[in-house]
Order: sequence, then C-alpha cells, then structure tokens
Amino acid sequence: MEGGKPHIHASRYTQHPVKSTLETLEDNKVKLSVELEQSELDRGIDMAFKKIAKEVRMPGFRDGKAPRKLLEARIGLAAARQQAIQDSVPVYLAQAVREHGVDLIATPDVSLISGEEDGVVAFDATCEVRPVVTVPGYQGLRVELPAIVAAEDDINEAIASERRRHGELADVDRPAQVGDYITVDLAGTREGNPVPGLNTDDWVYEIGRGWVAPTFDEEVTGSVKGATLTFTTQRVGRTHHRCAC
Repeated sequence: MEGGKPHIHASRYTQHPVKSTLETLEDNKVKLSVELEQSELDRGIDMAFKKIAKEVRMPGFRDGKAPRKLLEARIGLAAARQQAIQDSVPVYLAQAVREHGVDLIATPDVSLISGEEDGVVAFDATCEVRPVVTVPGYQGLRVELPAIVAAEDDINEAIASERRRHGELADVDRPAQVGDYITVDLAGTREGNPVPGLNTDDWVYEIGRGWVAPTFDEEVTGSVKGATLTFTTQRVGRTHHRCAC
C-alpha cells in the first residue's frame, strides 16, 4: 500500500482452444468430437463438491463448509465427476462451435464417448447446420427489364392519389363538382326499412368515386351546402336515398 491506496493485482484467465475435430456428415449435418482438458475437469469437480457441500449436512460443519476430502470419503467421487461433466459439456461444445464456425439451426445431439467414470472425457455432438445452396451457371445470365412508360392518365391519377392522401380540405362557396369532398348525412331505405351500410352521419365522400349507387354522384353533383336531396336508385332492388349536404 502506497499513499494509503491499496494495489490490487488481478490475473486474467485465458481461454485456450478446445481439443476438437469436425467431420461433415450427410443431410446437412456435421459431427464435432470434443475432448475435455483434465485441468478443466478437475476444476469442475471442485466446483461440483462446493455445490454438493451446500446440500449435504456434515456433523461439526456449517452448511457448505465441509471439506472436499470428507465429502469424497462419504459420497465418493462419482457424483461430483458426473456433475462436473454435465456442467462442462455445454461450455466446451459452445466453444467448439465458435472455433469451427458451425452455423447451428437446431440443438445438437450429444453423446458421451468416454470418461464417465475415469480417464479422458470425450463426447460427440451431431449438429444440424444451415444448408448451403449452390446455383451453378447464374453468373452468365442477363435479364433485360422493359422501360417503364407511364401514360398521362396514370400520372394524373398518381398525383390525385397523393393529393387525396396529403392534401388539406377547404370550404368553397359554389355548387359541388366531381372531385370535391362533401360531408353528408346519408339515409338509405328499401321498402321503408333502413339499408345496412347506407345510414350514416357526417360522412366525407369524394364525388366521382361511384361507391354508393350508380346515380348517386349525379344526384349530389351541383348540390350546395345545406341542401336536402331525395331520390331513388337501383342498387340491390329499389333503394330510396335521402341525403343532407
């Protein structure tokens, strides 16, 4: 400690490449064969005994404080080794997948090959990978697209559509014309009964769209604000309309 400030020395753990091989199988699958380092397995066994110590009560020791030697003498090494393998395999598999650039599309099928009780721990992982599609001969293909020629009517319609989407409506002091928007209270009846969909208030309608009935646009063209129009049209049967602008 210098000047009242402690010096903290930290060591960085370097992850070494795993011992693994890659074998290409059929049906878009590969097999990773992986071997665990003994030092890593020993570290895993130590961690496993620490977990077990929290679950096993030993006379004279607080929970989780029983020494490994006593635990090993009481329950044996097999349980801790099995726990260490179970914890280590996913870690080693993930590292092998990264190192070999395996493009997984499903959970690998893992099989322990050796080391379950003693010796070197090794496992195989059959992995389903993303298929690689190769299309030969396309480099020489040439596609010609016809030039797009827009007719004047198409251009005008596109402009009108943009105006309808983004334009702002303003009141005018003249009779209604085709292309104008009118606000109407619409009441449609057939044989004295209201027609579904033809009874509404404050409906904004663009004259010329032809949405209501064949002669509806003709009837409202030339109308003025406050007018009440009554007429009969052929929509589905004879329909009586009453329209207040």
